[in-house]
Amino acid sequence: MAGKNAAGSGRYSTVLQVKLKPQSVGQFGSVTATPTKTGVRVTFASVPNASDYRVRWSAGPNENRVPDRWTEHYSSWFSAFSSKSTWSYDVPMSAADLTSTAFGNPIYVRLQARNTYYDTTYVRKSPQVHAWPTPVTPASNGVDLRVSSYNVMCSGCEPASGKPWSTRAAALVSNITAAAPDVLSVQEASGPSGSTTNREAYQDLDARLGNLQLTYSGAAPSGATEGGTRILYNPSRLTLESQGYLSGVKDYRTYPQSTAKETSIPWAVFAVRAQPSTRFIVVAAHYALPSSSYGTLKKSLLGTNSTQVLASLANLTTSRATLSGLPVIFAGDLNDHRYPENQTNGAQPTLVRGGFYDASASLRRIGTDKSTYNGLTAPSTQVSDVNQDGLRIDYILTRGMSGSSQFENRWNPGTSVLASDHNLISTLLKVPSTT
Repeated sequence: MAGKNAAGSGRYSTVLQVKLKPQSVGQFGSVTATPTKTGVRVTFASVPNASDYRVRWSAGPNENRVPDRWTEHYSSWFSAFSSKSTWSYDVPMSAADLTSTAFGNPIYVRLQARNTYYDTTYVRKSPQVHAWPTPVTPASNGVDLRVSSYNVMCSGCEPASGKPWSTRAAALVSNITAAAPDVLSVQEASGPSGSTTNREAYQDLDARLGNLQLTYSGAAPSGATEGGTRILYNPSRLTLESQGYLSGVKDYRTYPQSTAKETSIPWAVFAVRAQPSTRFIVVAAHYALPSSSYGTLKKSLLGTNSTQVLASLANLTTSRATLSGLPVIFAGDLNDHRYPENQTNGAQPTLVRGGFYDASASLRRIGTDKSTYNGLTAPSTQVSDVNQDGLRIDYILTRGMSGSSQFENRWNPGTSVLASDHNLISTLLKVPSTT
């Protein structure tokens, strides 16, 4: 560089050498995940000294657990050189990972940043964020229907810390009444109630629930297990058209498979009193936990139970022309959740692949940070999942009426007596109107 005036140029200055010194990639600032119809969108602020970004996502929250973790997915590295201060990236949902909307599961996301001009190997990771894909909105012209499912813990099954049926029954009724279902699936409503008439537990519930009644009060099919799985309904809103039991659903508590008994899986067809042409099917179920002798097959056997349900339901609806195409509500205790992460052939995924939608993928989710199984733990000591994704083994699923306005895991019903080792779950559906 040289100065210049009217007399001409002066001497050049001393040569200066400027060397750019890269610095280590900085810390992540704000990172958020929000729902989209195709997955979730992660939004983040620019990271100081970053040269590239990459997005990592999976269906499970713990990327360090091996070997049974969800397979992770990565975007390509993309340049951080831009004038914008905020970035976003759309993460796709995946049926293979059980993160499509109908499964009701979240997607977990972590961002990565690096500065390859400083260190080609070091990668900075963001905090983990998660969100659920945008749920389906129920049909606006449908008929409101509140459905609940409750494993009431069989009479005589109480542990030493539990109360007998005669004490628990009033609390069970209080919990059910507070939920105000139009349809109720109960499981384990079996064993002697201790009443003067020596009625079974499901008959005792029927007598105590003034606004609900059983679809069938007789004995379950001969030789079948889970006779306490029953359907109750509100006769002021619904008309019972027909009822029966699905066949071919096996109870794998016995080993080997060739000795497995039938499981009682009741079904019922209802019509809406105010709109008799609007009809639907309800199926109640309690899958037995397979014997430990099956080893790693246990989860797949619960998936096999769902395959058997789908086959028997298909046989029912094709053999009776009046049932063809009717919406279906399936509710019960499936004794299965979505872990371990490397097994995706369990009870709920099999039903979803068969056309069902998990009602917990709802416009409004309440209490879903807690597990649906409480193990007779007082509400004050039930632990919330850090990701607001409590384990669920109790489900309400629908086919032909996707979406729900609300889904609730009623983990704190407010009764002084612990009524059951499961929480009551409840959802608000829209049954498609038929005129």
